[in-house]
Amino acid sequence: MAEFLVRPLLSAVTNKASSYLVYQYKVMEGMEQQRKALERMLPLILSVIQDTEEKRSKKPELSAWLDELKKVSYEAIDVFDEFKYEALRREAKKKGHDATLGKGIVSLFPHRNPIVFRYRMERDREKALQDLQKEVGGKKYLIVLDHVWNRDSDKWGKLKTCFKKGGMGSVVLTTTRNAEVARIMVIGEVPVHNLEKLGEAYLMEIIQSKAFSLSKKSDEHFEVLRKIVQRCDGSPLAAQSFGSVLFNRTTLQEWKDILAKSNICNEGEDIIFPILRLSYDDLPLHIKRCFAFCAIFPKDFEIDMETLINLWLAHDLIPLQEDDNIEMVAKHIFNELVWRSFFQDVQKFPLQTTCKIHDLMHDIAQSAMGEECVSIVGRSDYRSKSLEHPRYHFYSLDDDNTILLDDFMRKQSSTLRTLLFDRDYIHISTSLLSKSSSLRALRLRYLNTESLPIRPRHLLHLRYLDISRNYHVKVLPEDICTLYNLQTLILSDCKILVGLPKDMKYMTSLRHLYTNGCLRLKCMPPELGQLTSIRTLTYFVALHKLFFGPSLIDDDHDDKLRHGDDEVTMKASSNGELVMMKANSDRELVV
Repeated sequence: MAEFLVRPLLSAVTNKASSYLVYQYKVMEGMEQQRKALERMLPLILSVIQDTEEKRSKKPELSAWLDELKKVSYEAIDVFDEFKYEALRREAKKKGHDATLGKGIVSLFPHRNPIVFRYRMERDREKALQDLQKEVGGKKYLIVLDHVWNRDSDKWGKLKTCFKKGGMGSVVLTTTRNAEVARIMVIGEVPVHNLEKLGEAYLMEIIQSKAFSLSKKSDEHFEVLRKIVQRCDGSPLAAQSFGSVLFNRTTLQEWKDILAKSNICNEGEDIIFPILRLSYDDLPLHIKRCFAFCAIFPKDFEIDMETLINLWLAHDLIPLQEDDNIEMVAKHIFNELVWRSFFQDVQKFPLQTTCKIHDLMHDIAQSAMGEECVSIVGRSDYRSKSLEHPRYHFYSLDDDNTILLDDFMRKQSSTLRTLLFDRDYIHISTSLLSKSSSLRALRLRYLNTESLPIRPRHLLHLRYLDISRNYHVKVLPEDICTLYNLQTLILSDCKILVGLPKDMKYMTSLRHLYTNGCLRLKCMPPELGQLTSIRTLTYFVALHKLFFGPSLIDDDHDDKLRHGDDEVTMKASSNGELVMMKANSDRELVV
């Protein structure tokens, strides 16, 4: 299914070729004829792509052609995005930003011994285990570990040692789809209980609640529905998927067609996989792209909705009509995927919504993305996943294999569009990151450095930058303000960060600025109100006088921070005040 990405990529090229900014700032002077020819040719190419995709499995030579077309599409998107960047640069220059790219080149200065850092992390894990042992020691408890995938026997051994300190009658209930996990956890101590398949009456109820009422259906409809229920093979997930596909389909022939397609199973596939694939095929094209991107996350990973939406935006996955609120469009897509059971275990908190993806649904996303995504959790992932193919999206939660990470970065940096590190990657160098010029999303956390290993002049396409939890960074490079495409900047928990670049007012694409946990932040940049696209500002430091220039807030009266068409009144403070604000769905900043 990986070939589906070609059509939306070509559509993205078409949209970028007709960009308003490209027209307004005439950044393609001398190439108008080529651009117009491309605009004429792309619809013709798109018209034959679908037929080619359908024949791909029967004609392997077409796969190579589609893969090459995908590669060229990515390159074309980069080219048009470079024109867009130039348009944004000219716009900023017109407003007074005369920055020289690369003026503030930063370097990497180790701050602490990495061995000491790793020791500290291990010590924290041991302390957590000790705290758990104290909590359950001598007490009767019930602990539920749901949907477990971790197969590290050493980690389970340490955890079980803590559990054994509990009182008589204590119970640990674990659910997993992986027989190896069950074997490791019980080690002959208790029998494994295999759950029975869900009864047909319950499956029927799930499908009905999801899709339709049977009050006016014929006997033939009931007969097809009975076969659909049997096809679910006792799986509630399959029943939910069938229900979402049957939604708004009422004719007998439509039901028969869906049943027939659900029986097309490739060798080695899980028996319900074709049903899930059918549900995926039923998605609109733009929602397919959004879900397929989720293959970058490891299985059983808790996904933060806001982070996911910001990553979707960074990759232009959200279609936008004039006057649309793009974040609201993205939330509608998220909710649609929840309703169709692609996302599950949704938890809503006051300031956060999270979800998970069923492991079989995750397989669907991986199948759609092919070799484009890779997520690394531990050393075994390096052995099981070939890193020789071009990779576009990379997520690492591993902090022990810097040699393997270095090797991957050397081979893949030129093609990467997403690079997310959730652990410390101590040896990442400025030179390696400088080669990743196609990056749209970058996360670098827990760096033991006083300066960041990034050169903004090489990251002009960057839309999403997460440098949170860097505890030794005091200031950001001034030339970060040349990232005119940047939409999301996350600085959360940079505990000794004292200031932000003074020219941030020129970062006109910025929509989300996270500064919560920056406890030493002295002030905000001047004229921040010029960022009229801003949607999220988690903390705002209001001072009597701003450190970097003229005050955003006057001495003797209230002033207003403009947010799009709205304004928020901020009270002047002589001693500094930390204010939390966030834009809600009605474009208001909530204080």
